[in-house]
Amino acid sequence: MPLKPLEKDNNRDNRGLGLKIGFLIILLITGILLTKLVPKAAGNKEKNVNVLGAEQDNKINKPPVTEEATRFIQNTADNLINNAVDSVTSFASQSAAAVTDTVFTSTVINIVKQIDKLPDKQQSEIKQAICH
Repeated sequence: MPLKPLEKDNNRDNRGLGLKIGFLIILLITGILLTKLVPKAAGNKEKNVNVLGAEQDNKINKPPVTEEATRFIQNTADNLINNAVDSVTSFASQSAAAVTDTVFTSTVINIVKQIDKLPDKQQSEIKQAICH
């Protein structure tokens, strides 16, 4: 069985490693360039150059109708959320009360049945312990 030379494997690994490092360097440089260029491009959109060369801000003046519509939508959303919270709260409390009643009723009935099976003396002792 002939042995393979080790030098060929090392060359292949070095080329793959070199490609990976080169790719990472390109990614880093691209990321750095993008972080520097993107804010500048966004900053240029905020100002508009007038015909005479004076810079003006591109602030959009909202008409009063838009502000009223926004307030109306916000109030409606708040009312819906409050109604939903109230409904969930009442449903949860009603469910808790129903579960408590069911568990209490089924438990008390079973306890009373077990107490009825006891002799009279033990029943009277239990009644005195419960009542006092």
